[in-house]
Amino acid sequence: MRSFETYKQCGLMPRHMRNIKNKHKEWAEAFRKAEAMLGNGSIIALIGPRGTGKTQLAASLIKSVLIVMDDNKFPEFCKWQLYMTAMQFFMRIKRSYDGREHEEGIIKALLAPPLLVIDELQERRCSDWENSLLTTLIDTRYGNMKDTVLISNQTVDAFVRNVGDSVADRMNEGGGVIEMNWQSLRGGGKVEE
Repeated sequence: MRSFETYKQCGLMPRHMRNIKNKHKEWAEAFRKAEAMLGNGSIIALIGPRGTGKTQLAASLIKSVLIVMDDNKFPEFCKWQLYMTAMQFFMRIKRSYDGREHEEGIIKALLAPPLLVIDELQERRCSDWENSLLTTLIDTRYGNMKDTVLISNQTVDAFVRNVGDSVADRMNEGGGVIEMNWQSLRGGGKVEE
């Protein structure tokens, strides 16, 4: 079992380390479906209303990837950021304009991990600049056979408009959309550490 510090280095927060005690059947099936898609450079979208466990599912995917990671390769793996929000990605790119980091270097660093999760896609502005950067990152990961999980609180149609035709088309090869359209798991759900 990896330590919380390990997961923190990958971008996960303490809330991501919790497990929903009584995951219902649909959540468990969504997890199995997503996990089966990993390893082929898939682009997987987790779509649905707030509170349905999309981020928890993505964190569980990261944990499953870390569990099978060879201990000899693990120190290198810990350098990689595996989870970020769309806003964190764009803010990191904007910070590169002060000269300490370059856009190309950021994209290259985000190509290294075998799995990258980008959450909160519905929060972006969909400007030409954002569209270009997001498409470049996802397309380059796709071309290098690296799995990418995208999370949004949008409908499928709104999500496809958000990410654009290029990304949506690439999702058809080995990945796809997993809709998580059940009642929120927040509030009444018990959690365990």
